[in-house]
Amino acid sequence: MCGSTRFLVFGHGTWDQLRAPFLGLCAKALYRPVAPDWHNLDAATRLADTDAWLERHLTEPPHRISPRAFSPLPLLGIPGVTPDSESPGYYRDTRQFRPLRRS
Repeated sequence: MCGSTRFLVFGHGTWDQLRAPFLGLCAKALYRPVAPDWHNLDAATRLADTDAWLERHLTEPPHRISPRAFSPLPLLGIPGVTPDSESPGYYRDTRQFRPLRRS
């Protein structure tokens, strides 16, 4: 999934917590599906597109999101945040990674 997923982490509190990470460290996240060719865009274009998407979804009806739209994101599960996160077995640790709840 690493090749098809990008993470844009922002917020000073989130970065501050990553300075002293602990099991279960989570942030709130918005998940945005994109077209497969979006990943081929250069980084500046992806960032500008994401910024415009986020602005629309935070400010304009009918897009305006509610707090329920945010999902937990285990920060230590972002590939590259810890050396262990490069191993598939790392993600079997249920202390950090729980299955999605069924709706």
